[in-house]
Amino acid sequence: MPTNDNCRLTFFKWGIVLVFLAAYPSPPGWTAQKFFPFDKIEKGLRGHGLTVFEGTRVEEFPVEVIGILPNIAPRRNLFLVRLQGEKAARWGVASGMSGSPIYLDGSLAGALSYTWNFSKEPVAAVTPIHEMLDLLGEFPERKAASLPPASTESQIKLLFRPERLVDYFNRYLERTRPLSLPGGFPLGNLAIPIAFSGIEPAAIPGLPEQFERSGFLPLPASTGPISRILTPPAGAVPAGGTNELQPGSAVAVKLIRGDVEVSAVGTVTHVDGDQVLAFGHPFLNLGSTDLPMALAEVQTLLSSYSSSFKFATPLQDVGSIHQDRMAGLAGRIGQEPAMLPVRLEIELPGDRTQEYRFEVVETPYLSPYLMYIALNGILSSAWKEFGEATVEIQEGSTFLLAGNRENVTLRNLFAGPTSPYTASATIAFIYHVLIGNEFEPVKVSGINLRLRYVEEPRIARIDRIWCDRDTVRAGETVSLSVAMRPYREPGVTRSLEIQIPEETRPGKLLLQVGDGLSMSRREHSAPEMVPRDLDQLILLINHLRTNDKVYVLLTREEGETVIRGERFSHLPLSRASVLL
Repeated sequence: MPTNDNCRLTFFKWGIVLVFLAAYPSPPGWTAQKFFPFDKIEKGLRGHGLTVFEGTRVEEFPVEVIGILPNIAPRRNLFLVRLQGEKAARWGVASGMSGSPIYLDGSLAGALSYTWNFSKEPVAAVTPIHEMLDLLGEFPERKAASLPPASTESQIKLLFRPERLVDYFNRYLERTRPLSLPGGFPLGNLAIPIAFSGIEPAAIPGLPEQFERSGFLPLPASTGPISRILTPPAGAVPAGGTNELQPGSAVAVKLIRGDVEVSAVGTVTHVDGDQVLAFGHPFLNLGSTDLPMALAEVQTLLSSYSSSFKFATPLQDVGSIHQDRMAGLAGRIGQEPAMLPVRLEIELPGDRTQEYRFEVVETPYLSPYLMYIALNGILSSAWKEFGEATVEIQEGSTFLLAGNRENVTLRNLFAGPTSPYTASATIAFIYHVLIGNEFEPVKVSGINLRLRYVEEPRIARIDRIWCDRDTVRAGETVSLSVAMRPYREPGVTRSLEIQIPEETRPGKLLLQVGDGLSMSRREHSAPEMVPRDLDQLILLINHLRTNDKVYVLLTREEGETVIRGERFSHLPLSRASVLL
């Protein structure tokens, strides 16, 4: 009978066979495997790697160890390999090969992880496999990375300046540093391909540049409707391929799925049962997370002097990624990730209506930005990208909150050439404020949006305002007139009656007329006018002034007190001093 290092058979003369098994330590949750220890790796060792060059068929490529990099950071090591063979000579180390398993002497030694841009030779750095196996340690699972603490006051003030929200999201990923060796040694573009389907990255201001600076490579891709964790039907993958994850398979981490999709593409390093290791380096180093994991099909490889890359298309979901850390990604097959469903209905010129359905990962750091690029991409492609336009967030737009919380309702109007960006940024930022609030966790169970797209700007200018008199008694009514000039239309005048409250004391009153944003900025300019709990935050969002109305605000220049975010006018000094 054959023997190996893990099993020794002893034969006794009376024909009884006794089996003695040597118990070798294995990583938690894994069956006994042959892994090549890092301290045994030396220059000159030869082996092979696995990856997909086309379709879903895994192929071998020869490698040779050319260097060792121990202790480049605490408990972090790398070794260097030179890729060999015809494909390595043609494409070098391509983006999308991150995680390709490297075998030495028949044992798994690590995952191809890093490279150098414009290298004359196909040289890559490899993350040792035992560092990746540590991802299966005692880390909490299915916990979304939280947002960094932010001041509610600063967020509310930014909400009243939508023109700044576009720039906020255009710089959103700047906190994400490019891929680098642990310890800060920069590496070149073994960038992570990001496959976009249903979204044109170039149509979103700053997206390509922001992604590239963060170590990603945005690329177009095609995909179908939302796919769940199912057994793939026959013929779902190309001939000669496979519909199961295996070492060397192309794998996609889906960030948005549905009518629009955004996925990060890499390679599977190791599979044991339902557990998967991939990438060999972080995606965003989110820690414990919950991201859809899917098969991927490589359409082709594009050769480049800078860095070649894979064009890949995500296929059906197979599980979820629950760890995103320095040594790579860890996932589990058959586990359904939590997702945020979004339904979007757009009314377009010509009495046409389009409906989109997609899901966004529930990761607080990423979800608001993903919401922004999904809405922005849909609006840009639904009608046009440049020129004057008006986008209206209509009645019925709702954030559905789990539990007994009041739902968040949205309604507003944005006009001008940047209106699609501003509308998208406002919706995404409100979601950002909700899930990142400083008071208590919020679970958004779904989002329904109804938008209306008009091809011309629906704007007007206030020419003048006047009252029928400038002296009035408490309880009397003043007639106010507002003359406005809409864009390329005849001027109009609107009149309304303003009743002075009976309790108004003698003195000077200030009457202000303007749009919703101007009024909100003034009213919330005081630091005290910020929500003090989640209920007040939801109340504030649900009562945001809209841009399609003219507001009239009557105030006194003194005698007003703010207590716990609420205004109290004309309080006696004795009462105000006690309450404060």
